[in-house]
Amino acid sequence: MSDSTARLKIPELVSMQEANAATWNEALVQLDVFVDLYLLGQYANTPPSSPADGDAYLTGASPTGAWSGYAYKIASCLDGAWRFYTPFNGLKAYVAGTGAFIVYAGGTWTSLSTNLSAAETSIASAATSDLGAAGALFIQIAGNTTITSFGTGANKLCFVRYAQALTLTHNATSLILLGGASRTTAANDVGIYTSDASGNWRERSYYRAAANPGDYATKSGTETLSGKTFSGATNFPASTVVDASGYVGVKTNPAFPLHVNGSTEVDGNLYLGGGVPGNGISALFTMTYNSANTGAMVFNNTASGAKFWMVGDGVFSSAGLFNFYNYTNSKTILSLDGAGPVRPGADNTQTLGAASFRWSVVYAGTGTINTSGAATKTNGRALSEAEAATAKALAANVRVFQFCDAVAEKGDAARLHTGMIYEDVVAAFAAQGLDPERYGIVCRDADKADPEKSVLGLRYDELAQFVMAGLNARIAALEAK
Repeated sequence: MSDSTARLKIPELVSMQEANAATWNEALVQLDVFVDLYLLGQYANTPPSSPADGDAYLTGASPTGAWSGYAYKIASCLDGAWRFYTPFNGLKAYVAGTGAFIVYAGGTWTSLSTNLSAAETSIASAATSDLGAAGALFIQIAGNTTITSFGTGANKLCFVRYAQALTLTHNATSLILLGGASRTTAANDVGIYTSDASGNWRERSYYRAAANPGDYATKSGTETLSGKTFSGATNFPASTVVDASGYVGVKTNPAFPLHVNGSTEVDGNLYLGGGVPGNGISALFTMTYNSANTGAMVFNNTASGAKFWMVGDGVFSSAGLFNFYNYTNSKTILSLDGAGPVRPGADNTQTLGAASFRWSVVYAGTGTINTSGAATKTNGRALSEAEAATAKALAANVRVFQFCDAVAEKGDAARLHTGMIYEDVVAAFAAQGLDPERYGIVCRDADKADPEKSVLGLRYDELAQFVMAGLNARIAALEAK
């Protein structure tokens, strides 16, 4: 009789031996190593300089130092010293560095992911097409011979693709097919099969390559309502009605091909929640195409009374536009022009984004165009002496910086930016006795997420012009000397 277990080599107490602490402790140590084995390295040859108890590695072909002479062993640290164990068939481990699950069999470690990414294995169709003997997860069955068995391989999982049409024979014990009936396969149909401990196979799912995925009973072919005849109006559960014309109504007698809890309307509509488009809308959601509101979609919150329209070429739209319209405020929010432009509901009244709801990046072929005609501005003036001094000071305040949110996400790899800081600009104005809030260069907006805070910003287009004027004054002063 051996004094250790067959696979894990855990020490056993011999017959008539009293409980021995050393024997028990050695058994527990080995269990601690092998159960849920966690490897800090795979095929490592150099021991770590400061290992902790419980650290484990799979050594490589040429280990050095304290591992020398122990190639391809499990090296485990205990009490500051290394212990070495020989892997055995079926031993599984997780490799921390790669995130791989590996298994040892026949002298080789294999990653479980390798099996999932392995190439498809092809076998010929036969009365007994032995899936277990194929030794693969993904199998193609080629040929058209009728199959009556998948063999007797136990506890297997196989994904099978059929290369062409053949007959797959149902057997209530050894080859159980969905639906309980034999079927004819087609090219590139796929079935998923498992076997139990006795080698009996069961079809878990079946997918047709060029057809409906199938009904709930068989998962193959299409579902057919057999022996059902609809005559006149037919009522279904939940007050669904199919009338003699084939119109479907949900909780209403349908006036249109699909009518959901709506009122009668002269043209085609889909109503959810009831109501007819118009000033007294009660529909939660309405889609309509009629003479009054051509191409309209209406969203209505009956609790707040808010109504929102999306209208194309109707009473709330100019020709060629598709408008997003807030009925409660009687305002067009956004218009999609049929000629291409996307434009606000009214000229120079809406912002794109907000201080607390910014776009991260704007990609454009050219820059923005700002209104600048003389008719839109009062007569301008040159910079005052204090403003010129401020502009000169600002020219020296250009900084290279990183955005805090980018640093939080990317660390030191966050990109470098060039510009000015709001506080520096404000301080430069204040130093010359100027009120920075009088200038459009600085922006202080309420933070909608936290009303106690402000979002600080700069208009760089105006700031650049301001600094440019200051530099021009400085150059002019130098040239005058």
